[in-house]
Amino acid sequence: SSGINAEWPLRPGDERKIDIQIHTDMLVQQIKHAQGEKSKISAELHERCSQIDKLRKRYEILMTTMAPPEGEEEHSAAYYVISAAQEKEGLQRQGDELDANIRKAEKEIHALEN
Repeated sequence: SSGINAEWPLRPGDERKIDIQIHTDMLVQQIKHAQGEKSKISAELHERCSQIDKLRKRYEILMTTMAPPEGEEEHSAAYYVISAAQEKEGLQRQGDELDANIRKAEKEIHALEN
């Protein structure tokens, strides 16, 4: 949709004006396309910033709920691994003792039945 009304035959300089108008129209289309892209990218950026905020808040909540109680120090991961291993060992010992007591009780019951 050129703004130039070309009549035939062309006068000197008309061809140049048509070329300039075509180039201008093309640049206007490129600008419109770029503005659309800019708008789309801006919306994506806003969405990602929103997601980052949500994750940051979730992280802060987790850190607050998992923080050691007042007056207690924060422990390393190794501390928790060792604590869990010690607890597991203690539970295993208790389980073994209970098994031994059950076996002893079963023997006593069996002896009473005979």
